[in-house]
Order: sequence, then structure tokens, then C-alpha cells
Amino acid sequence: MSKSSAACARSVKVRFGTALLVVALVSRSASGEDLSVEDFVAQVVQSNPTLGAAQARAMALGFRVAPARTLDDPFFAMGPDDVVMNGGGRMLRYQINQTLPLPAKLESRGRRAHAQASAAAQDAETTRRQLVVFATQAFFSAYFNQQAIELNTQTRDLLLPQIEASRSRYMTGRSGHHEWLLAKTQLGILETDRLRLRRDASALDAVLNELRSREPDSPVGALVARFEPNEALAAPASIAAQPEALALAELADVAQEEANLARLAYYPDLMVQGMVSDRDAMNERSTWGVMVGINLPIFSYRKQANLVRAAEQERSVALAEKRAIENRLRAELKEAEVAHRSAQDIVRLYESTVIPETKLALASVQEAYTAGMAPLTSLLNLAMIRLAQDLELLAARIDVELAQLRRRELLSQPPLKRFAPSAPMVFATESMGGAATMSGRAGMSGGGSAAGMGQGGMAGPAARPKDMGSEPSSRGMGNM
Repeated sequence: MSKSSAACARSVKVRFGTALLVVALVSRSASGEDLSVEDFVAQVVQSNPTLGAAQARAMALGFRVAPARTLDDPFFAMGPDDVVMNGGGRMLRYQINQTLPLPAKLESRGRRAHAQASAAAQDAETTRRQLVVFATQAFFSAYFNQQAIELNTQTRDLLLPQIEASRSRYMTGRSGHHEWLLAKTQLGILETDRLRLRRDASALDAVLNELRSREPDSPVGALVARFEPNEALAAPASIAAQPEALALAELADVAQEEANLARLAYYPDLMVQGMVSDRDAMNERSTWGVMVGINLPIFSYRKQANLVRAAEQERSVALAEKRAIENRLRAELKEAEVAHRSAQDIVRLYESTVIPETKLALASVQEAYTAGMAPLTSLLNLAMIRLAQDLELLAARIDVELAQLRRRELLSQPPLKRFAPSAPMVFATESMGGAATMSGRAGMSGGGSAAGMGQGGMAGPAARPKDMGSEPSSRGMGNM
């Protein structure tokens, strides 16, 4: 074995070991600041305008509860009355009207307003959870992409001396021309991958800035993540206590109160009117009077009856949607449990079997290549697979975190995102011509794309029944 071949083999070992040591490191951005997932999610919750709007809407509806329980404003009027045409005399008249609905109507209106405010508060909580899930997934997508760029760089540094060594072997007649060309082709694939990864990094940074309401080109900083080993799954959440289910339960209460108000509308409202007439200009005494009246629900067969039916149907809709949401949430809990168990199994598999065995295989191929018994393509292919497995292990650890997140922030949507591939990359079925790239099968299928990571895919709050009912006008005596 020549000195150049031995030096080449030592270079492979040293550079490959260095690559494994720095695989968890990320490149620092121009801002020079680290950004953890906890800090990023806190920034999103604090500054995202979508969440702010949902919370403001809930507060606005909360301010409507007290007015709903309050009497309508009285009606006051004054003006000349009984004016003689020849100007001989005049009279000033003052009157005030007040509608007095049944106390049960005011209470029902208050309960309806309170249920609407509570539903909006639960919708705001759902929006918060959706933002937390979107933000966490977007963060890990960007972090994963960042790690892939680092691995791409390490792999490129690993291949460069081998390509030069293969050229030297070709020039001395110890290897074929095709081996050198294939090695150069692999380097071109890595460069293409690097360009795509950097393009995705720019798009993912824009998504991170969108979620925290910043300019797309604002610096994000170096992303850092810490993964606790053997994380236990959080205790199952109560389905009935989830904000999506609570919001629909409140909507069912809104519909119930609408039906109650429609039934109470069969009973007339009492209207009281007081009048004072000033007749001093006519040398007569001032007079006063009181009138009592009621509104007449004579169109109840068209109005109140249909309002009752409509409200009952709205309540049925809300209850049916509540059952559907609860079924979906139970399925999401089960899926999170399965995903958590699967991801932990994958982590253990990689740590105990896949990566150690690949290391042994790589050492064996290195020795065979040094002895001239294995082609360079086998060494390069196996080295790339070994590095790619670090990404796959990272993807499985991210999946553990996301399964935990789903249990804490249970939602019917968005669906649980997965980063880890369905099967680990193995070297037995790979050849140099079919070697996977950093962004291909090597774990990038779950987290490399920026598509769908913004707020465009967020679902809005539960559907609101619009003006399900209305009370009769309380101004029936305003022009008396």
C-alpha cells in the first residue's frame, strides 16, 4: 500500500469522526443569537396578530354580557301639541316610554351573550394551540434543514480529499476513470442539494418571521434544540375539557337560549308611557297621564314558531359537531400515543443497532479500500449513509417531541407531523449510482419543505350561527 493511500485512509477516518462530533452543531447567523423552540413559541404567542384578534374578539363579546341583561333605553319626546291654527294658544307636551320585558327574557339574553363570549374565549384558546403547533413544527423544520446543511458541508469536506485521491489512483493506473467521474458526480449532487437546502432555509426563515409578525428578511439566529432522553408520554387529556369541544358546547347553549327567547316571544312585553302637558299659555292647568300597552305577537305562526325550529336545528348542529370533534380528538390522542411509541422505538433502534452496525461496516470498508479490495464508490456511499442516519435519528427525536406536544396541545387539526422516515437508510441495497442525497431519502422528506408551514392552513374557530333569532322591537309605543 502506498503512502498516499494510507494517508488517504487516515484522512477519511479523521474527517469522518470530526463530522460526527459536529453533527449537532449549527451555523450561527449574522445576528449571533441563539433561538430555542421555547423562546420562539413565546415570541409567537406574544406577537402573532391572528391570536391577538381572537383574544380581542373574546373580550369584546365579554363586554356584551351586561348590556344583554339590561333594559332597553327609555324613549323621551317633547314638542308643541294642540296648536290653534290662528295662533291663539299653544301647549307643550312631554312624554317618556319604557319597555318592560319579562324578567326571563333578560336572563335568557344574558345567558346567550355569556355563552357566546365563552365560545369565543375557547376559540381563542384553540387559535393559541394551533399557533403553538404550527410554530413548533415550523421551528423543527427549520432546525432540521439547518442540520441537513451542516451535514451536507461535512460530507462535502469528507469527499473532496477522496476525489483527489481517486484522481491520483487513476493517473497511476490503479483505478478506472469511471470511479473518479462517479465521485465527482456525487460531489455535484451534494452541491445541488446544498443549493436547495439553502433555498428552503430562506423560505423557512420567512415562515418563522411570519408567525412572530416580523419582516420576512429579519434575522432568525442560530436555532438550538435539546432533546431529553426517554421522555415519558404526558397524561391523557380530558376530551370534554378541550377548547374545541367546549366551544361547540357553548354554541349549543347559545342555540338553546335562542330557542328559549323565541318561545318567550309568544308572551307580550309590557310598555309604560308617561305624559305631561303644559297648558299655562292657554290659562289652563297642566295635565299628566299614564298609558300601559303591550305588543301583540299576532304573526307568531310565521315568526316565533319558525325561530324556535331554527334554534332547535342550530342546537342539533352544534351537538353533532361536538360529537364529531370529540371523536376526532380521541383519534388524535391515539395517533399521538402510537407516534410517540414508534418514534421512541426508532430512537432506540438507531442508537443500539443501526448506527453502531453502520459504523462497523464503514470501518470494514475503509480497511478494504485502503487495501485496494473495495472501490471508492462503496466507501463514499456508506459514508453518506452513515451521515444521513444522524439526520434520521434527529428526525425520530423530533417526532418524540411533536407527539408530546400533541398530547399537551390536543387539536383536531392540523394533523400530527412526522419527520422520521418509515425505514432507516441501509447500505446493503444502495450503490453509488443510487445513493440517497441529504435531502432525499435521508430523513429530509418529513421536514425539509417550507410548504404548508405558514398560517394559511390554520382552521378558524367553530362556525358561528348568525342571528339565529331576534326579539320583537321594543319601540312599539315610541310614536304614541
